[in-house]
Amino acid sequence: MTGLRLNVTTNFSDPTNELPVLRDDYLLTRGSLVLIDFAHSADPLVGVPAEGALIPNIAWKEAAELHGSGSKTDWAMMFSRVLAQSPGGDGFVERSTKGGVHVVMSQATQTGIGKGAYIGRTAGGFDTKLRVYLFNHLDHVFYFSSWERKTRLALASSPEASEALIWSNSGSATVNNLILEDRTVNRSGSAQQGSRSVPALPVSATGNTFRNVAGKWALPSGNPSGANQIGVSLMAIGQMPSPYAGFGANKSRSAVLYRSYLEDLTVSGRTFGEVDAIDKALFDQAFGPGGRYFGDTFTDPATYP
Repeated sequence: MTGLRLNVTTNFSDPTNELPVLRDDYLLTRGSLVLIDFAHSADPLVGVPAEGALIPNIAWKEAAELHGSGSKTDWAMMFSRVLAQSPGGDGFVERSTKGGVHVVMSQATQTGIGKGAYIGRTAGGFDTKLRVYLFNHLDHVFYFSSWERKTRLALASSPEASEALIWSNSGSATVNNLILEDRTVNRSGSAQQGSRSVPALPVSATGNTFRNVAGKWALPSGNPSGANQIGVSLMAIGQMPSPYAGFGANKSRSAVLYRSYLEDLTVSGRTFGEVDAIDKALFDQAFGPGGRYFGDTFTDPATYP
C-alpha cells in the first residue's frame, strides 16, 4: 500500500492543544523513544548493515523533543556484529526480500564467545542520549515490543540467551533488567503492567512472532547508579555482550528482525493495553495478505550447520 504525503509549512494557534499531530508512524506519540523498522518508508535501511552501522530511529524527533536535545544521528542506534556478510563458521547477516535483517547463526561450528549481532551498545556509542534518558527516569514505566520471524529455533540454554535486553551492570542479573526477552520469558524489573507473546512462550515453531512487555526498573536493588551502567540491546541474536555473555554458543535461534519499539508510558499517558492493541493491529496488517512483510523470503538456515 502506497500513499502521498505533502509537507506544508504553516503555523497554528491552538490553546487547547487538541490538534492532531502527523507523525512518521501510527504508533508514535509523545513518549516514544525508539522505533527500529528496517524497511520503514520514513527512513529505510539501505543494504546489509556493517559493524558500527547507524540504524535509523524512526522516533528520533519524538525522542529529541522529550529529552530536550539531539539530532537524527544522536538518536540513531548502532548495529554490532561479529559475523560475516557471507556464510562463515559462526553465522552471517543478509537482508530478506522484504527488507528485514536476517541473522543466521550456526548451531554446530561457532568458535569462541561473543558471536552474534545486536542493535544497541553496552557503553558509549550512539545510544548515549537514550541511556541518559533512561537513567533520569528510573521511576517511569516503559513499554517494549519486538516483531521478528524465527527461521530456526534456539536450543535450550541455562541461562537463556537474551533476545532483547535493557539492563544495569549494578545488582544481581536476576533483578537488574528494565526489559528482558529470551526464549522462555518476557519480563520487566518491577511493576509489570502486562506482556504478550504470539505464539505463546516458549516458541515451539518457526514463523512470525509478536512480543511485548511493560514495567519499570526494580527499585532499589536493580537500579543503575549512572547512565554508563545501562546496556541497551533492542534486538539480539547470539551471544550479545550482557550479563549472559558466553552462554548459548551453538544454541542460538536464527531470525529475520523487523521492528522494535520503546515508549515511556508515564509520559505518553497510555496504558499497556492501549499500546498493545495498536501495536498488534499494525503487526497483523504488516504480515497479513497484502502487508509489507507478507510472503517474505530468505536463506533457509537448514542449509547451514
